[in-house]
Amino acid sequence: MKVAVLGMNHGYKFASNAKTLPVVTLSAVAGNDKLSEKRAKELRLETIGLNYGENVYR
Repeated sequence: MKVAVLGMNHGYKFASNAKTLPVVTLSAVAGNDKLSEKRAKELRLETIGLNYGENVYR
Protein backbone atom coordinates (compact mmCIF):
# COMPACT_ATOMS: atom_id res chain seq x y z
CA MET A 1 0.00 0.00 0.00
CA LYS A 2 1.38 3.40 -0.97
CA VAL A 3 0.54 6.23 1.43
CA ALA A 4 1.07 10.00 1.43
CA VAL A 5 0.55 12.11 4.53
CA LEU A 6 -0.83 15.63 4.19
CA GLY A 7 0.31 17.81 7.08
CA MET A 8 3.05 17.08 9.57
CA ASN A 9 1.40 18.20 12.80
CA HIS A 10 -1.02 15.38 13.62
CA GLY A 11 0.11 13.61 10.46
CA TYR A 12 3.57 13.09 11.95
CA LYS A 13 2.31 10.38 14.31
CA PHE A 14 0.44 8.67 11.47
CA ALA A 15 3.53 8.85 9.24
CA SER A 16 5.79 7.51 12.00
CA ASN A 17 3.46 4.56 12.59
CA ALA A 18 3.05 3.89 8.86
CA LYS A 19 6.83 3.61 8.44
CA THR A 20 6.85 0.66 10.85
CA LEU A 21 4.39 -1.40 8.78
CA PRO A 22 6.06 -3.68 6.21
CA VAL A 23 3.12 -3.49 3.78
CA VAL A 24 3.13 0.34 3.66
CA THR A 25 5.34 2.51 1.49
CA LEU A 26 5.31 6.09 2.73
CA SER A 27 6.41 8.02 -0.34
CA ALA A 28 6.14 11.67 0.71
CA VAL A 29 4.64 14.09 3.18
CA ALA A 30 3.12 17.49 2.55
CA GLY A 31 3.83 20.55 4.62
CA ASN A 32 4.82 24.15 4.14
CA ASP A 33 6.83 25.17 7.18
CA LYS A 34 10.14 24.49 8.93
CA LEU A 35 8.57 21.99 11.33
CA SER A 36 7.28 19.95 8.39
CA GLU A 37 10.74 19.96 6.80
CA LYS A 38 12.36 18.90 10.09
CA ARG A 39 9.92 16.06 10.66
CA ALA A 40 10.21 14.85 7.07
CA LYS A 41 14.00 14.66 7.48
CA GLU A 42 13.55 12.66 10.70
CA LEU A 43 11.45 10.19 8.71
CA ARG A 44 13.92 10.29 5.79
CA LEU A 45 11.24 11.47 3.39
CA GLU A 46 10.92 14.31 0.93
CA THR A 47 8.59 17.19 1.73
CA ILE A 48 6.12 18.36 -0.87
CA GLY A 49 5.27 22.04 -0.41
CA LEU A 50 1.99 23.89 -0.85
CA ASN A 51 1.63 22.71 -4.43
CA TYR A 52 1.35 19.08 -3.36
CA GLY A 53 -1.86 18.27 -5.24
CA GLU A 54 -0.06 17.38 -8.44
CA ASN A 55 2.25 15.00 -6.56
CA VAL A 56 -0.22 12.97 -4.52
CA TYR A 57 -0.41 10.09 -7.00
CA ARG A 58 3.36 9.51 -7.38
